[in-house]
Amino acid sequence: MLSSWARQNFYELDFNLGLGKPEALRRPKFFPVENLIYILPRRLDGELVVAICLRGEDMDWLKAHEEFVKYWNYIG
Repeated sequence: MLSSWARQNFYELDFNLGLGKPEALRRPKFFPVENLIYILPRRLDGELVVAICLRGEDMDWLKAHEEFVKYWNYIG
C-alpha cells in the first residue's frame, strides 16, 4: 500500500502564530501496517522522506542491497 503526500505544499504554510514556516513534517502517530509506505511532502530542497513498514528481515535485506543504498539513508 502507498500513501503519497509528495505534491502537497505543506512547507509553504504559515499559521500566523509567529513561528514561521515549518522546517520538518512527520506523521503524528504511525500505526505499523506491514508493507505500507508513506511518502511525506517534498521538502523545499527537493528531498523526500519516506516511511516504510517492513518486517525486520526485509528491512535488513534492503539495508544490505548494494544498489538500493546508493539512493537512501536509513534513519531508524
